[in-house]
Amino acid sequence: MQLGDVCFVYYGVQDHVGYNALFQAVQGLISDSKTAEETLGFLLSLALHNFSVSGIFGGLLGTDQTTVDSRLSDIGPLLGRITLPGAIRVLWDILPQLPGNDPAVRYAIYKLFEQLVYLNHRNQVVFSSLGLVKPLLNLFNKHRNDPSADDKEKHVLQKLLRRILDIGATTAESRLIFQQVVKDDDTLDTDVLEIIRTGMKARWPEHFSMESTAMLVLKEEGIRGMPMTGFTYMVWK
Repeated sequence: MQLGDVCFVYYGVQDHVGYNALFQAVQGLISDSKTAEETLGFLLSLALHNFSVSGIFGGLLGTDQTTVDSRLSDIGPLLGRITLPGAIRVLWDILPQLPGNDPAVRYAIYKLFEQLVYLNHRNQVVFSSLGLVKPLLNLFNKHRNDPSADDKEKHVLQKLLRRILDIGATTAESRLIFQQVVKDDDTLDTDVLEIIRTGMKARWPEHFSMESTAMLVLKEEGIRGMPMTGFTYMVWK
């Protein structure tokens, strides 16, 4: 089966099959240097429902961050709203399968996530719902505790964390972050402290983010009017 067929099939039956099956289906393609770049491009295209970006990873294997930055500056205008969030999670989970854990392509995906999460509020909400806070924090800690780790990757990971936490965090995520702010010598970790400060300034209350034909229906017997506490409905385009 060709990758294009896989993408088409999963786009049509995602609710019945699930993204775990998609992850399993593309693992072999991602681990093969001959098909990895094209497969990643199709996954991103699937997530955005825009196949004009399918060639974004072409030729990046084995290159450097300068090449990646140049490529992503050109592709920026083609990025848009995330249509299928599950495909973004597959892109994240598939990273360890990259041939040789290629640093250039890994950095490219981090940078793409950064561009997407800062592009609009909808994408920010999507990223906050994917359960990425814990893996991002673990990866960020690994980078900053490794003298040989790349500073640009660390910076991108920190920006992703801060942007996602701008929406808010679960109790479990907050507990994990606070646990890591105190170092073994009982001093405060300034990097983690900065992340906490960002999270404390979160501007968004709990809310629904709906697109297209989505609707919210509230049913309760005996209600004849609006709640005494009021109801806020906001819409923008």
